[in-house]
Amino acid sequence: MGRSYQTMKRTNLNDGWRFRLGLPGSFEEESWREITLPHDFMLGLDTKPDAPAGPASGFYPGAAGTYERTLHIPAEWEGEAVLVRFDGVYRNAAVSLNGSRAAFHPYGYSAFSVDLTPLVRYGGDNRLEVTVDTTAQPSCRWYSGAGIFRGVELLHGPAQRIAPWGLSLRTEALVGEDALVLAEVTVQNDGPRAAACRVHVALDGQDGQAADAFTTVWLKPQAESVARLRLNVPNARLWSTDHPVLYTARASVDCGGVTDEEETRFGVRTITVDAVHGLRINGVETKLKGGCLHHVTGITGAASFREQDLRILRRHKEAGYNAVRCAHNPPSSGFLDVCDELGFLVVDEAFDGWAAPKQSHDYHTTFADWWKRDLDAMILRDRNHPSVILWSTGNEVYERAGCGDGYAWAARLAEEVRRIDPSGPVINALCSLWNGLSDEDNAAAAEERRRRLEEGGTLQNFDGEYTARIWADRTEAFAAPLDVVGYNYMEDRYEADHERFPDRVICGTESVPFAIDKIWAIVKHCPHVIGDFTWTSADYLGEAGIGCCFYHAPDDDSVAEMHLTRPYPWRAANDSDWDLCGFERPQLAYRRIVWGSQETFLAVRDPAHFGMREDMSFWGWPIVSARWTWPGMEGRPIAVDVYSPGEEVELFLNGRSLGRSPAGEENRFTARFTAVYEPGVLEAVSYRAGEEISRARVETAGAPVRVALLPEETETSPDGLLFAAVELQDAEGRRVPWAEPLLTASAEGAASLLSFGSAQPQAVDNYTAGAFRAFEGRALAVLRAGFTPGEAVLRVACEGLPEAECRFSVK
Repeated sequence: MGRSYQTMKRTNLNDGWRFRLGLPGSFEEESWREITLPHDFMLGLDTKPDAPAGPASGFYPGAAGTYERTLHIPAEWEGEAVLVRFDGVYRNAAVSLNGSRAAFHPYGYSAFSVDLTPLVRYGGDNRLEVTVDTTAQPSCRWYSGAGIFRGVELLHGPAQRIAPWGLSLRTEALVGEDALVLAEVTVQNDGPRAAACRVHVALDGQDGQAADAFTTVWLKPQAESVARLRLNVPNARLWSTDHPVLYTARASVDCGGVTDEEETRFGVRTITVDAVHGLRINGVETKLKGGCLHHVTGITGAASFREQDLRILRRHKEAGYNAVRCAHNPPSSGFLDVCDELGFLVVDEAFDGWAAPKQSHDYHTTFADWWKRDLDAMILRDRNHPSVILWSTGNEVYERAGCGDGYAWAARLAEEVRRIDPSGPVINALCSLWNGLSDEDNAAAAEERRRRLEEGGTLQNFDGEYTARIWADRTEAFAAPLDVVGYNYMEDRYEADHERFPDRVICGTESVPFAIDKIWAIVKHCPHVIGDFTWTSADYLGEAGIGCCFYHAPDDDSVAEMHLTRPYPWRAANDSDWDLCGFERPQLAYRRIVWGSQETFLAVRDPAHFGMREDMSFWGWPIVSARWTWPGMEGRPIAVDVYSPGEEVELFLNGRSLGRSPAGEENRFTARFTAVYEPGVLEAVSYRAGEEISRARVETAGAPVRVALLPEETETSPDGLLFAAVELQDAEGRRVPWAEPLLTASAEGAASLLSFGSAQPQAVDNYTAGAFRAFEGRALAVLRAGFTPGEAVLRVACEGLPEAECRFSVK
């Protein structure tokens, strides 16, 4: 009798959708438009000063939307299970098939599967509908996006099959050159009869099969069972940040002639954490040079694209980063794929809050009913990613001081993580006690806060003497079930808390960029502190203006409002190493130098700010740039900072030495000069022990004479992305940093214009409209290829300048 190979098959469902704003019954037929997933429909809405979420969302409004697609289900599938898997839908997703509700999923950041089997019409067309509703605002503390913003796939297969995310692997031990790997295969039986199933797991490397093992499980009807197999991998090639080697694991289940198969990528590596040796990857002590990243890192919005992830993560890697924290929600599965490939260490975070609200319509409304399902989904989906080294159960949750049964919840979530993945350390990011206190503690803290504000203090991440004094006592029981305790903006506690809690492992889960030199010095010499994550490494939409900086006349007694966010038209946070277009900001050069780079960086201050008082937000950076183009400022005094690892720096203007100034770690890696602006060439030379170690140079740019398109790649595959920087250049090809005209962009042929815009943090233009003002002389165009190979043409125009054109290939 022949064997039936009815394996669980996967089909990408990202194409073939229609979308329209509004919920069913609220629109006309002609309002539909064809789209390809992933799709963020919030990005296409115009920002509004009166948007309900205000600066939290970057002044983007909420909305509802409806997606639908036809599924043809062949008659021969009858008797098989049919499921659809969503990697993320924001939010309140209602899934229906043929007009009947199949599932509802409120959390926008967790993956979920929907069993369509009872509703399927086999041998015909089926209408799949997904409605999304983000009208209840604010639902998030940052720009969330809206829609089916991650991938979708259709699954179908036999009644006896491997469960969704049912293949798990983890490295139990490294023995000499070999690795012992535990594989667990969860097999489910939706059929009416019991079955004996033979389970096989093979691990394939670059040179073929590296190891395999067999076992048998007994399945009762309408039940599931877990097969556990141990594989010895000889001469194992280990996954690490420098050598991210990946294996492919394949599991097959043979249940009396019906076979199912599953495969996943896997990296052989071990993780240990302790207060003596810190974090060890494969036994090697490792410090986390990390950046916090929201799921939106640019002008493409919340839609998850592999090319966008590759672009920003490669830049992180080149700059010296080895870690990212997914703040404050699970990322897309594709993001973690890229982290695996590039060798990043990831903090995978489940929630921004628990039962207590941070925003009126955030996750607290569903936490009690959904926390376990959403937490399990993150760990089941992500546990095979070698990049994931820490599971985070939350960020700055209100319950951290014990209110709302916080101590029990901290233990409950940590144990749920360990139930699924016993090998993954658990972390939670704690902050100072600016909320979450008992009435008695709140009264004492409020009295001190009132007194400190009268003395000129601020409220951002406020940690007064009283709350600092009680912090260790109030949070001790919350931190007890954690393997690593995350400290947000509390580097001043690292050494003192080690004396009280000598076995506590600490990670700086958030820090301000301007303090990286001081923070990194502590991290380097404290074994119990495993690393630092800056807030943030890449700019994002929402939390508008938290990284702002203002300048005032010396006799102006007013103080800029620095309480967290800024008013419209602020849109971006403006607090990062890379801006919304992925272009480097000066603070990145400073960070690289702190981490050991020998480069020199010219950080020139605007001469209009000379002699003024600087008011910088908690997450801000001084307004500086590698620029020597200041029309109309000739003869005016100008301050020049030079970031340098050298002992001293010499500054030259048009070949004349302006003297030397000390730099290096003792001077916060910054040499300071005052000059008189004149056009020409500014150059800085760094010295150590009298010898030059590096230099930097900037030149004055002339008036813009052309629009230059600078493609980052010239070809892509179908449905891929293409990026092209847009610059206003002078006759010598130099970017003109003061040029900020309106630019218009269009694309035709094998690709369309996905997004077009600049990194201006205060903007009223729409990234999807094809018209945007340049910022500091540049912008970015992002094209999305169609499914048909051919040539694509990008055109960018600016009034008074020749139109620029660039061609791409879709292959």
